[in-house]
Amino acid sequence: CLDIIADCGSDQVCMTVEVTSNVVCDTVTLYPGLNLISFDVQPGDPSLESIFADQILDGSLNAVFGRGPTGGIVIFDPLLIPFPGLNTLTEVEPGKGYYVRIYTNADTSDVIVCGDPIDPNLKVALNATWNIVGYIPQVSTTPEIYFEDLYGPPVPPVDILQLARGFTGGTSGTFQFFDPLLVPFPGLNSLTSIDNGFGYEIRVTQAVSEGGWLIDPNGDEKVFQPFVSDQYTVVAATSNLSDKYVGEFVSILTPNGKIVGEMEILPGGLLKTCPIYGDDTYSKQKGVAEGDWLYLEFNGEIIPLGLQYSSDRLIHFLDVTFEGENAVTGVNDLQQEAVLSVAPNPFTSTLLMGLDLPESAQVTISIVDAFGRIVEVP
Repeated sequence: CLDIIADCGSDQVCMTVEVTSNVVCDTVTLYPGLNLISFDVQPGDPSLESIFADQILDGSLNAVFGRGPTGGIVIFDPLLIPFPGLNTLTEVEPGKGYYVRIYTNADTSDVIVCGDPIDPNLKVALNATWNIVGYIPQVSTTPEIYFEDLYGPPVPPVDILQLARGFTGGTSGTFQFFDPLLVPFPGLNSLTSIDNGFGYEIRVTQAVSEGGWLIDPNGDEKVFQPFVSDQYTVVAATSNLSDKYVGEFVSILTPNGKIVGEMEILPGGLLKTCPIYGDDTYSKQKGVAEGDWLYLEFNGEIIPLGLQYSSDRLIHFLDVTFEGENAVTGVNDLQQEAVLSVAPNPFTSTLLMGLDLPESAQVTISIVDAFGRIVEVP
């Protein structure tokens, strides 16, 4: 109420004002195992630590996976929270989808996100590779309708979309596929509905700007795209590298010396999280072979990573030790005083090696061939 007082008297005016909020809430159910989800609201605090606070607190959240600006895998692992810089996925973005892995021994739970509603017409920009997109509208649709701008029906036809797939969720969940080439054959595509709350992994041949996914089919939108695939593992590490190397990179190598990833050196010797990709299931582009041992190289020093490649889609947090001048403690005289004996010489198929050290120390012995390639030792 407002009191109005003047020389000639006073009066009181009262009004009822109804204040409405634009904030809405979205509820997404997480099942034990793998989930492919999206949100239709953008929370005030979009951090993964806030959105999945309940699942982090009860220990049920294993990891969250997304795709970064160039299509590469980015991750959030609650166990990496104490290590600044190792979680490469920190916030949810409007219109994107995410893989969420819940421990299989956990209970089903809900993620409730409150915030501003996202425009249901939003379609995020796509990289010329794999992408994970969300579906914002409340009403379900079909893949033929939702993806029609990516594969038809303009003349000449657009053939950007190669594959779309969803996941039903949980330990017994299955992938469902939509291939535009199978549209003329009813019943062959197992992905038949696009629904709110779910995410969808799609592979396109051409980068597309954010909006309605409408581009000039005669235009050349192709740009350089680093190799990524749908098969991968992820590594992060602690090391004994000095802070003087912060900002430099440690290379990840295969046994034949091919560089398949780079880990940025962070303060405290942390090696930044890096995805390593295997063969792409759709394009058949070659990545790291299953079972290949992986190595690290920095300043000419090569050490075993202690990991065999597997497309397990897991995060491996390792500890590695460099020797010599790369290490925090610097160089000592160990290399000069150590005595390595090898017999017979020249080598045969059976080799006996002995190493005498003047003091107790952790050492690594690598055997290389004439081309400098590391020889696997059973």
